[in-house]
Amino acid sequence: MISVSFIVDGMLGSLSRKLRMFGFDTLYYNDTDDDKLIEICKQQDRILLTCDKMLFQRAMNAGINSVLLDGSGDANDMAHVFKNTGIHAIEFLPEKSRCPLCNSILDIRDKDSVKKLVPDNVLNAQERFYFCKQCNKVYWEGSHMKKLQEFGLNVQRMLNHAS
Repeated sequence: MISVSFIVDGMLGSLSRKLRMFGFDTLYYNDTDDDKLIEICKQQDRILLTCDKMLFQRAMNAGINSVLLDGSGDANDMAHVFKNTGIHAIEFLPEKSRCPLCNSILDIRDKDSVKKLVPDNVLNAQERFYFCKQCNKVYWEGSHMKKLQEFGLNVQRMLNHAS
């Protein structure tokens, strides 16, 4: 996988969470002004993802690698991002995921280490858990896993079709 880092403007919160779950280092700010976004991009060599044409143009004029999205849906937007950043394949791997809330890398944990943090029915049904040391959230491979895998396959089909 190509190592890229993104910063996503306030209009694309759902996309930022999905990028994180697919393992991409993705900052998201819903209340930061355009100047600050551009500054962070410069300082951290991040790719700006936005639906804001004026912000996109300002970023391009400042030499910031940027992708203008149309907000037509997360799958379309993600395929467009990957096409424009040279990412040709994606795969959902829970062990590579980042926290969808805070972007931190998740630790793999066993039942004993999370037993006080998850409901008993989940603890009994799961063997592997993913823990965020930053925000103390615990994740597991529930029913949403199939939806994320299908989403990834849909994005991959779009990428293959665009080639």
